[in-house]
Amino acid sequence: MTASAYKLTSTDSEQGTIRFAVGGNSVTEATEGATVTIIVSPKPGWGTDGITAMAYMDADEMRARTRTGIDPSLVRDIEVTPVEGKPNRFTFTMPAHHVEVSATFIERQMHSGDVNGDDKTNIADVVALTNAIIAGTTDLKYDINGDNQVTADDIIALVNFIAKGYDDE
Repeated sequence: MTASAYKLTSTDSEQGTIRFAVGGNSVTEATEGATVTIIVSPKPGWGTDGITAMAYMDADEMRARTRTGIDPSLVRDIEVTPVEGKPNRFTFTMPAHHVEVSATFIERQMHSGDVNGDDKTNIADVVALTNAIIAGTTDLKYDINGDNQVTADDIIALVNFIAKGYDDE
């Protein structure tokens, strides 16, 4: 690690992972002022309920600041901004400190398949889902298979759901 690069770490979770990118490249450290993207990947059946980023000093920094009379604040919150149109993506500006990020995951309920809200699960829902995907939606109400993405895989999951006899008609 160079003198101007700071560590990026995340807490482990059985419900998902967190990784970091700068300029589209996966990283484990960044320099002060860099725009860091946090990429949260919940496991299928789980969603992201919140994210926390904290700046901190390591033991060497703490000792150096204490010796020089500088306030050795150990931890402080970092403001993270959701990336519009990209669920589970956040950015922040790298401070002159190490950063640890944690996510809170929640278990998602099995999707009923009723995409259009008519209290039935049928071909009309397949059409509504297809139209939403064509329009480029990222609204997770259309995430049928629970992978935290809205893709053609959700159409397949919905058709399979209906074909197995889970429809309301």
